[in-house]
Amino acid sequence: YGRLGTVLNHALVSLVDSKSTSDSTILYDILNLVNKIRQNRDIVIWCILILTAFGSLFYKIFVANMLRVGECRFFLESRKYRDTKISKILFLYRHRIFKEPAKIMFFRWLYNGLWYLTIVGGIIKAYEYRMIPYIIAENHEVTRAEAFALSKEMMRGQKWKAFMLDV
Repeated sequence: YGRLGTVLNHALVSLVDSKSTSDSTILYDILNLVNKIRQNRDIVIWCILILTAFGSLFYKIFVANMLRVGECRFFLESRKYRDTKISKILFLYRHRIFKEPAKIMFFRWLYNGLWYLTIVGGIIKAYEYRMIPYIIAENHEVTRAEAFALSKEMMRGQKWKAFMLDV
């Protein structure tokens, strides 16, 4: 990284210096900025942390949540059909259904996170929103408002039983 990056940087700067057009001065300014950022380790560390956070959020929204819905789909189908294949977990990917399920599961995650700021409210809302992946697995065309309302209705009077099941 260090020696190779320096050599490449010097080569690019000398290439830019040989040009006399205004485009090359813009390129030179960009390369100069990249070089300054590369030399400041704090900026590099922050860039890596930000990229890691965005990567983690992307994974949570488009991989983990979609697999959770697929898992619920597998459980729903295996309850009725003995020969349900484990590949049902990937049904959202196979049918290219991402937008609405990802949005609903993101809002479920966001609302749970915000409710956990109140501690007790977070625990209650986690059980209230517990059925959302099953609702999406059964009907992937459900809207966000419908999914939250259905889950709330399904868990009315059942939160304590679900808690005891977890315990």
